[in-house]
Amino acid sequence: DTKEFNRLKQSQGKLISTNGYLSTSREESQAREYANKSSKRNDIVRVLFHIEINIEKIDKNIIFADITELSDNPKEVEVLFDINACFEIKSFEEDKSFQIINMKLSNEGPKIAKDFLESTRKEIEETSDSIIINLNNEDRSWIEFNIGRALDFKGQWKEAEKYYNRAYNRMMEDGSNRFKDAAHVLNSMGNVLHRHEKDDEALECHRKALKIQEKYYPSDQADIATSLNNIGKSLTHQEKHNEALEYYQQASTIY
Repeated sequence: DTKEFNRLKQSQGKLISTNGYLSTSREESQAREYANKSSKRNDIVRVLFHIEINIEKIDKNIIFADITELSDNPKEVEVLFDINACFEIKSFEEDKSFQIINMKLSNEGPKIAKDFLESTRKEIEETSDSIIINLNNEDRSWIEFNIGRALDFKGQWKEAEKYYNRAYNRMMEDGSNRFKDAAHVLNSMGNVLHRHEKDDEALECHRKALKIQEKYYPSDQADIATSLNNIGKSLTHQEKHNEALEYYQQASTIY
């Protein structure tokens, strides 16, 4: 939407990361076709992301792949980026139909996550016991969620899952004001479970996230589209392609 696009414009020269798998195409015509689909929302900004990759300089722990041969639609020439891929926003352009964001795949994501995690842990260690005691569950749950995200970014998925579970349990307690935020945790938990090839559990997390979002979020909220897309990916992993397509189509009406 317009608000999100303006945030991206303010991030030129900075790094951004995805919170799920990122599906792209080598064929610009395919990308334009998808970006040009009709939407029910009035505040949409149509955007194309041009992604530059220097294969020789990208670390081996940065995961992406051309999955054309595995796709149900090979003409898409699909390249899939792993969860938490990190990109540097280089510049913005505009043509008759789209805003174009030029980005470069970056190695910096894991380093930033490591620095953030070490900084967060240091802050917690330096915080007095009295302040820690006075933290309510809402504060604790959000801190634990963000520590989980940092660990996730570093590839420490078992540790990340522990923090996600702690955050989720606190958010689901009676009286928590962060109940609706549990959807973010569930989607992150689902992505970690995918890493461990626990597709059934991952799908359950994404479905729970969607249920919370449908209850508390506006029907055109982009987070709902993310959950629909995650469910579609889970079903694709299970080779339930027709059912997955239904969720992808629902997501496309929101994006």
